[in-house]
Amino acid sequence: MTENKDNNIAIYLDFENLVISSEEVYISKEKPLSLGPIVDFAASRGNISIKRAYANWQPYHFSQYERALLNNGFELVHLPLTSAQGKNGVDVRLAVDVMENLELFPSIDMIVIGSGDTDFIPLLQKIRARGKSVIVVGFEHSVGSLVKSNCTEFKSLNELLGEPETETETESEMIGPPEIGEEEEEEEGDEGEEEEEEASGTGGKSIDAAGRDVMIRYIKNRSDEEPVLMSNLKVGLKRIDPSFSEKKFGFSSFKKYVESLEGDLVERINRNEKSVYEVHLVDAGDIKTTSVDATQKAKKYLKTLKYQKANSRRSTLCRNIYKHYRGDAEHSMQSVTDHLYSRMGSSRKISRKAIQKFVITLFEGGALVYSRKAEKGTLGALKDRPLKLADSIKDPYMIEKAYIKRVREILNSEFPDLDENIINQTVNH
Repeated sequence: MTENKDNNIAIYLDFENLVISSEEVYISKEKPLSLGPIVDFAASRGNISIKRAYANWQPYHFSQYERALLNNGFELVHLPLTSAQGKNGVDVRLAVDVMENLELFPSIDMIVIGSGDTDFIPLLQKIRARGKSVIVVGFEHSVGSLVKSNCTEFKSLNELLGEPETETETESEMIGPPEIGEEEEEEEGDEGEEEEEEASGTGGKSIDAAGRDVMIRYIKNRSDEEPVLMSNLKVGLKRIDPSFSEKKFGFSSFKKYVESLEGDLVERINRNEKSVYEVHLVDAGDIKTTSVDATQKAKKYLKTLKYQKANSRRSTLCRNIYKHYRGDAEHSMQSVTDHLYSRMGSSRKISRKAIQKFVITLFEGGALVYSRKAEKGTLGALKDRPLKLADSIKDPYMIEKAYIKRVREILNSEFPDLDENIINQTVNH
């Protein structure tokens, strides 16, 4: 996306959504959401004329950010709870304010919305219908593909704020033999990745199917066969896929991403007479098609979630969690992770990190909820907050059911075009 320093920009943050999402990424930080990089990113696109943040500012959970927001020039819009379900209408108020401001201030060129809520899709469509640009900033796990495809550009907060520090998985964390069938399946997965790399013709650092597909779509929709400036190529790819970022595919620069496609979709890269990089792309008819099964895409994505597909291991995790929390017991995420690892780490091939991800998924899916202590303001980092079983959880099977339901929701959000049968096959096998 071309950076126009003359843009007039308005920022609207669904602050509750951003804080909760940030805690799920940076679970070891007491105040995980950093505002500076968000403001700096918006400022790089032009002059910021409106800054608003929406939340119920009474809970300390959100009010602890008030000073930082005010220091960054944000107007705080307070929305108290208006229903027994804990709703406060942030999405409605934010949408009304955006449309009202576009009427009052027609000079606004660009809207930046901080949220991953799919309720904003109609708003994104309305903004673009008015000929305005709209950028969504949010965390990868909380912004579905439908939101990304309906905005002008998606900017990942994982990229802006940096990835969380993670524990290195050592041999001591992976004790014990794999479960029956797992070792063979892992070998098949490695072989499939080698075949994909060979088929894509990238050599060296491999590029996944999604990184290749967006370039194919660009080539097939070109109006001419002339070389394209590298900077214009990136603009074109972002128009095809607003969430495009070379960093998402593991490349530190756009040039390295393009170079990875040489010999495949890119014929060559050279500097023109002005020393500007030009990219010579292959003709659409010469594209080597690589058949990537949708099921394999979903399976590969599940690996990033550390999905526990082995029934026996998943059931054991759920039974141990149920016993640990039974009788209205309250334990932090860190405590239950340590407990599960002490019971399972030495007998099954499962890492502490995988257990932690399992617990986070249960929290996201509503099987684990904040205890009364946390609701009263005993906060700190997410991993240290007291949690308890949701009142609806009556046995270990219901925990497992909530886990699978949450994984299905994530797949549906990330791959909205996937057939329901494929999702069932991916989750159950």
